Amino acid sequence: MGLAHLSRTPDGIARAQPAVFEWTRIVGAQLFRRMVTLVFTLLTLYFVYLNRDELRADVPRVSRRLFGPTVEPLLARVVEAVRATVDGIVLVAVAEGVIMCGVYAVAGAPHPILLGVVTGIFAMIPFAAPLVFGAVALLLASQGAIGAGIAVAATGSVLLFVADHFVRPVIIGGGAKLPFLWVLLGILGGIESFGLVGIFVGPALMAALVSIWRNWVREIPATEPPRHA
Repeated sequence: MGLAHLSRTPDGIARAQPAVFEWTRIVGAQLFRRMVTLVFTLLTLYFVYLNRDELRADVPRVSRRLFGPTVEPLLARVVEAVRATVDGIVLVAVAEGVIMCGVYAVAGAPHPILLGVVTGIFAMIPFAAPLVFGAVALLLASQGAIGAGIAVAATGSVLLFVADHFVRPVIIGGGAKLPFLWVLLGILGGIESFGLVGIFVGPALMAALVSIWRNWVREIPATEPPRHA
């Protein structure tokens, strides 16, 4: 009774309002920062795509001049890692969004196409897709459609499990020549260091480091066992 009474007092409301405003300000600032980063990333990708022919010829030439001819296999491995990461993350996320869009429509969720697009975007980030279909499941359950909410949560969980444990490891690991654990560490470390661009930069850097490590190990001469007279 005492806590409930205190929470309804004007002093309690006055103390809660600045906290809400501060939280809203922080969230708004973070969203604005992410949006600006996304816009500049898309602009950068557009100009890279626009000048792709010149970059395809200039980057290997400059790399050979800076690091020597041994850099060519490393560049090829990085390109393969980026392509495999794009296929494994973007295409699989788009497929997840399309499937979940159909699930939302069947379950009777509002705006299923919009929710499917949001699910596909969040599916590009590791462990982020459950935030979307979990929220949809809770929304349906709060509206009385408990069975539909359970179906959305179960279908999303199974789809995410299959995509993350079977589809993406085969696509990314096969193209980048990396175990999926290293790909996952590259994605998480890339997001932490570079933001959304790190989804693709992280696995590329990890593939380059693993390639350097493998080449270095191959160059170490094997020690011969001692010969006995």
